[in-house]
Amino acid sequence: MSEFSTPFVNLRWMLQQIGKRESPIYALNRKLTVSAFFLVRIIPIPVYWFVVGWTWYYNQYTQCDIPIKLIMAISGQRSK
Repeated sequence: MSEFSTPFVNLRWMLQQIGKRESPIYALNRKLTVSAFFLVRIIPIPVYWFVVGWTWYYNQYTQCDIPIKLIMAISGQRSK
């Protein structure tokens, strides 16, 4: 999901290479790039940490599978 913005970044580069920086498609693509980046990379951060905190607070961590525990541990969440 975090790579959703990549095609827009690639299109921007291609448009720059062919000299279309002033075209309407370039302006539209710039807006789509920023929107996609914000939606798939910025907004999920607080949502993720809320879920991690919720899991820790209600002591559901002990019920998680090993891959989930590893993800939580690697991402920097400290144990109690």
